[in-house]
Amino acid sequence: MQASLISGRLRTARNPNPSLRIALANLTTSTDSQTMDRVDRPLSPHLQVHRLEITSGLSILHRGTGLALSAGLLLLAYWLMAVASGEAAYDEASALLGSVWAKVFYTGWAFCFFYHLANGIRHLLWDMLIGLEPEQYRVSGWAVMLFTVIVTGAYSLWVIF
Repeated sequence: MQASLISGRLRTARNPNPSLRIALANLTTSTDSQTMDRVDRPLSPHLQVHRLEITSGLSILHRGTGLALSAGLLLLAYWLMAVASGEAAYDEASALLGSVWAKVFYTGWAFCFFYHLANGIRHLLWDMLIGLEPEQYRVSGWAVMLFTVIVTGAYSLWVIF
């Protein structure tokens, strides 16, 4: 059977018939899974075994801040609908959006914005092959965090409070 699979793969390379390739892929997958069941292999280590490096942590944070920025746009949409709805709706939205909790939210949203901006610039530099050495991407990661904290603090003090 193995010889026929090899010759079948060779035939597939010469004959690009998709149904033949799918049938052969299913045939090899079932054989491979049966082989894996018989072979006693070690399990891969769990994530807790590995130490989280700054690049992986910042990558996770970049995705999270992107989601938070998208969620923050709902608040902007609420405000725009209140403006378009008239004076009573605008006064109600202004009272809600001027509360202390809203200001805390603005600070968190500003953190997400400035972090996503700085890390996006970092990724653009990587696309130009700048800062790809291990020491350089660690330093740039800490620089992104420092920039984010300083600019968010300045923004919060100057604009929000």
